[in-house]
Amino acid sequence: MKERSSNIELLRIFAMLIIIAGHSASHGIFHYGEASAFVSWSGGTGIAKAFSCLLIPGGAIGVGIFFMITGYFQIQKDRYSLKKLLLECLFYGILTSVIYLVFYFTKEGWLGGLSPSDFFRYYFLKNLFNPLSGGAWWFVTSYLLVMILSPVLNSFLRKLSAGGFIICITSFLIIWYGISYFTNGVYIQLERGILFYILGAYVRLYKKPAEGSLRRTGSVILYFVSLLSAAVSYYFLAKIMLGEYFTGNTQKLTADLLDLYIFAVATPVCVYAAFRFFESFDIGSISVINAIAGTTLGIYLLHDSEILRYVIWNGILKTDSRIYTKALYPLFIVFITLFIFAACMAVDLLRKKCAEPFMIKGYEKLEEKVKKKIFK
Repeated sequence: MKERSSNIELLRIFAMLIIIAGHSASHGIFHYGEASAFVSWSGGTGIAKAFSCLLIPGGAIGVGIFFMITGYFQIQKDRYSLKKLLLECLFYGILTSVIYLVFYFTKEGWLGGLSPSDFFRYYFLKNLFNPLSGGAWWFVTSYLLVMILSPVLNSFLRKLSAGGFIICITSFLIIWYGISYFTNGVYIQLERGILFYILGAYVRLYKKPAEGSLRRTGSVILYFVSLLSAAVSYYFLAKIMLGEYFTGNTQKLTADLLDLYIFAVATPVCVYAAFRFFESFDIGSISVINAIAGTTLGIYLLHDSEILRYVIWNGILKTDSRIYTKALYPLFIVFITLFIFAACMAVDLLRKKCAEPFMIKGYEKLEEKVKKKIFK
């Protein structure tokens, strides 16, 4: 078995860290999609507002990196297996449901008023019987569909020249990604996965790793300039949504355009720049890095379960009222991000050692029985 390159595995770790930090802002402070959206954010100090705006793009950048890594490796493969993904999602679907129930009966006020019947109907059954495509984790559902489509994508992409790739990426970015997002497209999360998959395939087939400190410095500058532009855009977006700038249709249009810029310009540039920076280092295979990187999916599934994220950010941590208002908010978030990463990593390492072998064995036995029934 070929050893994994630890530079890309280190990129996985970086991606997961910025995802956790981004969730601390999106779920803990900004509260997108809720009646209190942006209200908590407005109560912070100038430093807190600015720092949270720097954090929040991390979620989109991180998942873009994961899809790009998938395209980078999968473009040269003709097969894929979803067995481990299914079993991992099943494990964390059950685990997060149990954790939620424990908190429900001890700290009901932490859980947003979700009744036991609603929890059982909409979350537990979905996590138990439909962990891949049920939407419990949007990333997993999109990843599943991208992998199913990968043979067709690969057949098409492998025929493209470098120029053809540029045309494909540009066209997809504008039509299937940018316009779809602006018009609230139904399949935007799948389109997000496909875009970064294509970008990863392009880098693998036609781009050599950047060499030399000048090119690496260029990638770092490009990343932080794009991140800063996204943060500034989020800052003004929040101000607009709070009614401090513009009114009526102008308010909505301006907010939508800023959101579109973050999603379709700044985020893809950050993803590409981060990937090229980490790709440029040849550090061989380092077992410790590879082992940590191997837990990143488990870290994502555990900390961002749709039924557990409220417990973490609004229940246990009370991010908006307890942490966001502190003078040392940036330092607290750095510590919390590292702690959540380490705690979830420990859980996943235990899963891999104690639960995964039995689950795989059980899966294979069930698979064999089904095959015998079908082909007897």
